[in-house]
Amino acid sequence: MAKRVKIETAGQLVRMCCYTMQLPQDSDKARAEKKKMSSAARSRINARTSWNKCRLVMSANFTVGDMFLTLTYSDQYLPTERAEAVERLRGWIDEIRAEYKRAGQAVKYIYATENAHGEGRYHLHLVVNRIDHAEEFMQAHWPYGHIKFETVASMDFTALSKYFTKEGGDNGRKLGQQTWTPSRGLRKPEIKTEFVSDNFTLVTPPGCITLANPSDRNEYGEFAYLEYLVPAKQLKKDAE
Repeated sequence: MAKRVKIETAGQLVRMCCYTMQLPQDSDKARAEKKKMSSAARSRINARTSWNKCRLVMSANFTVGDMFLTLTYSDQYLPTERAEAVERLRGWIDEIRAEYKRAGQAVKYIYATENAHGEGRYHLHLVVNRIDHAEEFMQAHWPYGHIKFETVASMDFTALSKYFTKEGGDNGRKLGQQTWTPSRGLRKPEIKTEFVSDNFTLVTPPGCITLANPSDRNEYGEFAYLEYLVPAKQLKKDAE
Protein backbone atom coordinates (compact mmCIF):
# COMPACT_ATOMS: atom_id res chain seq x y z
CA MET A 1 0.00 0.00 0.00
CA ALA A 2 1.00 3.64 -0.42
CA LYS A 3 -0.09 6.69 1.49
CA ARG A 4 -0.48 10.35 0.73
CA VAL A 5 -0.10 13.09 3.33
CA LYS A 6 -1.39 16.65 3.09
CA ILE A 7 0.08 19.30 5.38
CA GLU A 8 -1.46 22.73 5.91
CA THR A 9 0.44 25.33 7.94
CA ALA A 10 -1.24 28.54 9.10
CA GLY A 11 1.07 30.37 11.49
CA GLN A 12 1.22 28.33 14.67
CA LEU A 13 -1.55 25.98 13.51
CA VAL A 14 -0.61 22.83 11.60
CA ARG A 15 -3.16 20.42 10.12
CA MET A 16 -2.21 17.08 8.57
CA CYS A 17 -4.15 14.25 7.02
CA CYS A 18 -2.79 10.94 5.79
CA TYR A 19 -4.71 8.30 3.85
CA THR A 20 -4.16 5.13 1.85
CA MET A 21 -3.95 5.65 -1.89
CA GLN A 22 -5.95 3.74 -4.49
CA LEU A 23 -3.76 1.66 -6.83
CA PRO A 24 -4.38 0.57 -10.45
CA GLN A 25 -4.29 -3.10 -9.46
CA ASP A 26 -6.91 -2.73 -6.72
CA SER A 27 -10.11 -4.73 -6.92
CA ASP A 28 -13.40 -2.87 -7.08
CA LYS A 29 -14.02 -3.61 -3.40
CA ALA A 30 -10.55 -2.44 -2.38
CA ARG A 31 -10.95 0.73 -4.42
CA ALA A 32 -14.33 1.46 -2.81
CA GLU A 33 -13.02 0.86 0.72
CA LYS A 34 -9.94 3.02 0.14
CA LYS A 35 -12.15 5.75 -1.26
CA LYS A 36 -14.01 5.84 2.06
CA MET A 37 -10.72 6.52 3.80
CA SER A 38 -9.58 9.25 1.40
CA SER A 39 -13.03 10.92 1.54
CA ALA A 40 -12.93 10.92 5.33
CA ALA A 41 -9.47 12.52 5.25
CA ARG A 42 -10.47 15.22 2.77
CA SER A 43 -13.61 16.09 4.71
CA ARG A 44 -11.42 16.70 7.74
CA ILE A 45 -8.86 19.01 6.19
CA ASN A 46 -10.91 20.88 3.57
CA ALA A 47 -11.99 24.25 5.02
CA ARG A 48 -15.51 24.40 3.62
CA THR A 49 -17.22 26.37 6.37
CA SER A 50 -16.87 30.11 6.81
CA TRP A 51 -15.63 29.82 10.39
CA ASN A 52 -12.93 27.32 9.44
CA LYS A 53 -11.68 29.51 6.58
CA CYS A 54 -11.66 32.47 8.97
CA ARG A 55 -9.76 30.44 11.55
CA LEU A 56 -7.02 29.54 9.09
CA VAL A 57 -6.56 33.15 7.95
CA MET A 58 -6.48 34.34 11.57
CA SER A 59 -3.93 31.66 12.47
CA ALA A 60 -1.71 32.56 9.51
CA ASN A 61 -1.61 36.28 10.33
CA PHE A 62 -2.23 36.92 14.04
CA THR A 63 -0.96 35.64 17.36
CA VAL A 64 -1.26 35.99 21.12
CA GLY A 65 -0.94 39.64 22.12
CA ASP A 66 -2.66 41.06 19.05
CA MET A 67 -5.87 43.06 19.46
CA PHE A 68 -9.52 42.02 19.44
CA LEU A 69 -11.73 45.11 19.15
CA THR A 70 -15.45 45.80 19.37
CA LEU A 71 -16.50 49.14 17.88
CA THR A 72 -19.92 50.42 18.91
CA TYR A 73 -22.10 53.35 17.87
CA SER A 74 -23.72 55.88 20.16
CA ASP A 75 -27.38 56.72 19.56
CA GLN A 76 -26.40 59.88 17.72
CA TYR A 77 -24.40 57.99 15.09
CA LEU A 78 -26.21 54.64 15.05
CA PRO A 79 -26.42 53.42 11.42
CA THR A 80 -29.71 52.24 9.98
CA GLU A 81 -28.10 50.18 7.21
CA ARG A 82 -25.11 47.85 6.99
CA ALA A 83 -23.53 49.88 4.17
CA GLU A 84 -23.45 52.94 6.41
CA ALA A 85 -21.82 51.01 9.24
CA VAL A 86 -19.16 49.60 6.90
CA GLU A 87 -18.50 52.99 5.27
CA ARG A 88 -17.69 54.55 8.64
CA LEU A 89 -15.49 51.62 9.56
CA ARG A 90 -13.53 51.90 6.32
CA GLY A 91 -12.96 55.59 6.94
CA TRP A 92 -11.63 54.71 10.37
CA ILE A 93 -9.38 52.03 8.88
CA ASP A 94 -7.89 54.62 6.50
CA GLU A 95 -6.98 56.76 9.51
CA ILE A 96 -5.54 53.76 11.34
CA ARG A 97 -3.54 52.69 8.31
CA ALA A 98 -1.91 56.13 8.22
CA GLU A 99 -0.99 55.85 11.92
CA TYR A 100 0.59 52.44 11.37
CA LYS A 101 2.51 53.76 8.37
CA ARG A 102 3.92 56.61 10.45
CA ALA A 103 5.11 53.97 12.93
CA GLY A 104 6.78 52.02 10.13
CA GLN A 105 4.25 49.19 10.26
CA ALA A 106 1.51 47.82 8.01
CA VAL A 107 -1.93 47.29 9.50
CA LYS A 108 -3.46 43.82 9.21
CA TYR A 109 -7.07 43.15 10.13
CA ILE A 110 -10.17 41.02 9.76
CA TYR A 111 -13.55 42.57 10.52
CA ALA A 112 -17.16 41.46 10.87
CA THR A 113 -20.25 43.70 10.91
CA GLU A 114 -23.13 42.58 13.14
CA ASN A 115 -26.62 43.64 14.17
CA ALA A 116 -28.67 40.44 14.45
CA HIS A 117 -28.31 39.73 18.16
CA GLY A 118 -28.80 41.59 21.43
CA GLU A 119 -30.65 44.86 20.85
CA GLY A 120 -30.05 44.73 17.11
CA ARG A 121 -27.62 47.66 17.12
CA TYR A 122 -24.91 47.72 14.50
CA HIS A 123 -21.43 47.09 15.86
CA LEU A 124 -18.14 45.78 14.50
CA HIS A 125 -15.57 43.23 15.56
CA LEU A 126 -11.95 43.28 14.43
CA VAL A 127 -8.73 41.40 14.95
CA VAL A 128 -5.79 43.77 14.38
CA ASN A 129 -2.03 43.41 14.74
CA ARG A 130 -0.78 45.35 17.74
CA ILE A 131 1.64 48.28 17.78
CA ASP A 132 2.56 50.64 20.60
CA HIS A 133 -0.06 53.23 21.65
CA ALA A 134 -2.64 51.73 19.28
CA GLU A 135 -5.47 52.08 21.80
CA GLU A 136 -4.93 55.83 22.03
CA PHE A 137 -5.09 56.71 18.35
CA MET A 138 -7.73 54.09 17.54
CA GLN A 139 -10.22 55.60 19.98
CA ALA A 140 -9.25 59.13 18.95
CA HIS A 141 -10.17 58.36 15.33
CA TRP A 142 -13.54 56.75 16.26
CA PRO A 143 -15.93 59.64 17.10
CA TYR A 144 -19.03 57.48 16.59
CA GLY A 145 -18.98 55.65 19.90
CA HIS A 146 -16.84 53.43 22.14
CA ILE A 147 -14.13 50.89 21.38
CA LYS A 148 -13.71 47.89 23.66
CA PHE A 149 -10.11 46.70 23.62
CA GLU A 150 -9.21 43.09 24.35
CA THR A 151 -6.09 41.03 23.76
CA VAL A 152 -5.90 37.80 21.76
CA ALA A 153 -5.15 35.31 24.52
CA SER A 154 -5.00 31.95 22.74
CA MET A 155 -3.07 30.45 19.84
CA ASP A 156 -6.21 28.50 18.92
CA PHE A 157 -8.53 30.77 16.93
CA THR A 158 -11.46 28.32 16.88
CA ALA A 159 -13.66 30.21 19.34
CA LEU A 160 -12.85 33.64 17.90
CA SER A 161 -13.50 32.58 14.30
CA LYS A 162 -16.85 31.07 15.28
CA TYR A 163 -17.66 34.33 17.07
CA PHE A 164 -16.87 36.29 13.89
CA THR A 165 -19.19 34.09 11.82
CA LYS A 166 -22.09 33.60 14.21
CA GLU A 167 -24.48 35.71 12.10
CA GLY A 168 -23.90 33.68 8.94
CA GLY A 169 -27.58 32.85 8.51
CA ASP A 170 -28.91 36.37 9.15
CA ASN A 171 -29.36 39.57 7.19
CA GLY A 172 -29.96 37.88 3.85
CA ARG A 173 -26.80 35.77 4.04
CA LYS A 174 -26.93 32.06 3.46
CA LEU A 175 -25.70 29.83 6.26
CA GLY A 176 -21.95 29.30 5.82
CA GLN A 177 -21.52 32.32 3.55
CA GLN A 178 -18.51 34.45 4.40
CA THR A 179 -19.46 37.18 6.87
CA TRP A 180 -15.95 38.48 7.54
CA THR A 181 -13.65 40.72 5.52
CA PRO A 182 -9.83 40.49 5.55
CA SER A 183 -7.40 43.25 4.70
CA ARG A 184 -5.40 42.92 1.51
CA GLY A 185 -2.12 41.08 1.48
CA LEU A 186 -2.75 38.72 4.38
CA ARG A 187 -0.72 35.53 4.31
CA LYS A 188 -2.47 32.40 3.11
CA PRO A 189 -1.99 28.99 4.71
CA GLU A 190 0.87 27.00 3.15
CA ILE A 191 -0.20 23.65 1.69
CA LYS A 192 1.95 20.78 0.52
CA THR A 193 1.29 17.14 -0.31
CA GLU A 194 3.66 14.22 -0.60
CA PHE A 195 3.70 10.45 -0.85
CA VAL A 196 4.94 8.50 2.17
CA SER A 197 5.60 4.88 3.06
CA ASP A 198 2.88 2.63 4.37
CA ASN A 199 4.28 2.70 7.91
CA PHE A 200 4.19 6.51 8.11
CA THR A 201 2.41 7.78 11.24
CA LEU A 202 1.21 11.25 12.16
CA VAL A 203 2.87 12.37 15.38
CA THR A 204 2.71 15.68 17.24
CA PRO A 205 6.24 17.13 17.44
CA PRO A 206 7.77 17.52 20.92
CA GLY A 207 6.65 20.67 22.71
CA CYS A 208 3.60 21.20 20.48
CA ILE A 209 -0.02 21.05 21.61
CA THR A 210 -2.36 18.44 20.10
CA LEU A 211 -5.84 19.76 19.27
CA ALA A 212 -7.32 16.78 17.39
CA ASN A 213 -6.13 13.36 16.26
CA PRO A 214 -8.98 11.15 14.94
CA SER A 215 -8.36 8.12 12.72
CA ASP A 216 -10.19 5.22 11.09
CA ARG A 217 -9.19 1.97 9.44
CA ASN A 218 -10.60 -0.92 7.46
CA GLU A 219 -8.98 -4.02 5.96
CA TYR A 220 -7.90 -2.11 2.84
CA GLY A 221 -6.64 1.18 4.19
CA GLU A 222 -6.77 3.91 6.79
CA PHE A 223 -6.90 7.64 7.34
CA ALA A 224 -5.53 9.75 10.15
CA TYR A 225 -5.90 13.43 10.94
CA LEU A 226 -3.70 15.52 13.22
CA GLU A 227 -4.06 19.12 14.28
CA TYR A 228 -1.58 20.82 16.58
CA LEU A 229 -0.23 24.19 17.67
CA VAL A 230 3.44 25.18 17.57
CA PRO A 231 4.45 27.47 20.48
CA ALA A 232 5.52 30.93 19.32
CA LYS A 233 9.04 30.56 20.74
CA GLN A 234 9.58 27.31 18.88
CA LEU A 235 8.21 28.78 15.65
CA LYS A 236 10.61 31.71 15.92
CA LYS A 237 13.55 29.41 16.66
CA ASP A 238 12.79 27.22 13.61
CA ALA A 239 12.70 30.32 11.39
CA GLU A 240 16.15 31.50 12.48
